[in-house]
Order: sequence, then C-alpha cells, then structure tokens
Amino acid sequence: MDTLENLRTFVAVAEAGSFSEAARRANMSVSVVKKRVDQLEHKVGVQLFERSTRSLKPTEHGLRQLPAAMKLLREASDVLSSFKKGGTEIAGHLRVKVPATMGRVHLMDLLTEFRRENPLLSMEIYAADRMVNPLQEGFDVAVGAIPGSFGGVDEIALHPMRRLVVASPGYLQQRGMPQTPRELSEHDLLNYSPAGETWEFEKDGEHFNVRARYLITCNDGMQLMKSASQGDGITCLSEYLVSEPLARGDLVEVLPGYTAKTYWIYLQIPHSVQNAPSVRALVEHLKAAFRGPGPWERSGAAAGS
Repeated sequence: MDTLENLRTFVAVAEAGSFSEAARRANMSVSVVKKRVDQLEHKVGVQLFERSTRSLKPTEHGLRQLPAAMKLLREASDVLSSFKKGGTEIAGHLRVKVPATMGRVHLMDLLTEFRRENPLLSMEIYAADRMVNPLQEGFDVAVGAIPGSFGGVDEIALHPMRRLVVASPGYLQQRGMPQTPRELSEHDLLNYSPAGETWEFEKDGEHFNVRARYLITCNDGMQLMKSASQGDGITCLSEYLVSEPLARGDLVEVLPGYTAKTYWIYLQIPHSVQNAPSVRALVEHLKAAFRGPGPWERSGAAAGS
C-alpha cells in the first residue's frame, strides 16, 4: 500500500506543480510529500521530477508514465470501493472532459445526475474547448465536437450537431442580408476558432468554402452568440446555442437555403478503460440522454458550441 500512496503523491505533485502545493491540498507536511516521491523514484530507479530553485516539473519519463499511474489509481479506487457494497454498485473515480460552454449548459446537469444516481462514485470534470487525447491526458471519457482521432481510443457518436449562420435583425437591416456564402466576405464575421477558419456550406450537392477576414475570433461560443445578438456581425454556431435567441427574435437565420457543415457530439474512450463498469454506465447514461431529439430540442434551452 506504501507504493500506492507514493504513486498517489507523485500524481498529486505533478498536478499541483510543486511539493508545497501538493502538501497543502493533501493536508500533510512538505517533508512527507518529498519523502514519498523520493521512495518512489528509488523503487523505480528513475528520476520522476526535474527540480530547481525556480520550478518543479515531471521528467520525460515521469510525464510518459503519468497517465498510467492515474489509471492504476482509478482502478485501485474502483476495487476498494466495490468491496463496500459487494461489487453491486458503480463505484470509484471518473475523469471526464467536456467542451466548456456545452458542459456548462447541458452536460454538467447530465453528469451530476449520473453521479447522484451512483453515490459511491466520485468525478473530476474538466471543461475546455480544446481537443484532448484522453489516453495521454488521463481522461476516462472525453466529450467533444471537434473532429480528431487517436490511437488506442474508441470513438462513439452521440448526436449530430447542426450549425446555423445567424445575425441580429439590426445588423442585417443596416448591412443587408447575404444571399450566397460568397457574399459573407462583404460582412463582419464572428468566428468560432475551434471549428477552424473556413466556413463550409452545401446546397443541392454543390460545396462552398468561405475563408474571409474575421472581425472577432473567439473560442467561446456563448460570447460569440452575445456579440451577434448585440449587432457586431454574422456568426456560425451550433443550433443548441442559438435556438433560444432565434425563438426570441434576438437573432435571425442567415443563408437558410444553405447547409453549414454538421459536426457530431461524440465520446472518446481509451481502450484501457472501456470495460470499466463506471465508464460503461456513463456511456449508457449519455446515450440515453441524446437518443432522439437533442436536450436543447426538448427543452428549448441554449447551450454552447
């Protein structure tokens, strides 16, 4: 068990970035934290951290083994927790990555509902719009909407994510309604940066690409929706983000005859954890939530891109 505690301390120091911060979070002395890391380094025979007076960071070897250490600790937690109820309930710890705005408005409710249904389970939820490799970064499940694939990781499609081009009535009254994607180059555009700098459209089998000068580029879909509603320009965002302001009349759909590129909400799961009971249960929970109409189509609430 000492080795397990030393591994847990190694992960805690890597996440905290310093011995003192790891000690503070664990409510123990700095000397104990250092001793545990020293013991682990002695046992494995390699240095896990580069130490200097100014910084502390994992060595290349330590960084490479960090996801495996996190996985081992999660599995140990699952095993220990399963003893409490004879293995009949979902237990342990899950690390889940979600897109920031989508997570804040829709996914957080689904995840906290899942945790309430499984009281022996603990969860760490990381919200960010950037794409992650869940295997390398130690996530059990990553929810995403930006295409990407990684070795050793399964991908499960949850729901199509239709995107709409929108602007405020005031902006369109002042600048005019574009009739084709090419006319977008004459307008102020607000770009959602994680989706790239090219807006793609299709109509009657013909494809159109728009790469114009963008007045604002931002990785926060909610902020772009607000900017468009305030008349700053035209933006292309997911339907679940703009459905409510469209219904209120704060936004108007632009180019309704053209179909913007559709993305998918999907799950990425490392092969090493795909059969864990907690992971399988979470996947089924999210599949059920996205079966049929999306949550935003059922509730009418806005979400994020």
